[in-house]
Amino acid sequence: MPYSISINFAPIYLKSQIENNINQYFEKILYTSTHKLNEYEHYFIDLINKLNLDDSHKIWLIENNEVQIDLISYIREAQFWKPILSENKVKPSWDSLISYYKYNDSTLDEVIFNYIDKNNELLKEQEISDSESKKSIPEITNEFEIALLESNSFSEIAYQAI
Repeated sequence: MPYSISINFAPIYLKSQIENNINQYFEKILYTSTHKLNEYEHYFIDLINKLNLDDSHKIWLIENNEVQIDLISYIREAQFWKPILSENKVKPSWDSLISYYKYNDSTLDEVIFNYIDKNNELLKEQEISDSESKKSIPEITNEFEIALLESNSFSEIAYQAI
């Protein structure tokens, strides 16, 4: 049973038990009851941001969920950005990619290359110059754009998105 259903429909005492024993909830309920979750975005973000949830459960949630979040920056712990992008759990946006690039020491990596290759059609509809990142961190955004254009790691179709 997805976490969101439990939280939305369980009695208050049960919700409290789930929250106080979130790791046991994962081990006893989520792991055994389903293979692919379809958690709501809000609850997915809430779970990944929970400080009392083991990292291994967060990784399992990322790998076993069909959700896509709007922006990677909604996830407070940047250590989870790489698996979220790798598993395509964030809606295609230049802002999310630029945030990851900044976190990744301003380095392009296979995660960025693969993400752009997978999502080039949707990214093609957006302009890096129209992104929020262009307004808030213009230097890093320009550096990101130049690095993309200089890279030889994309398919020909992906270059059209850039």
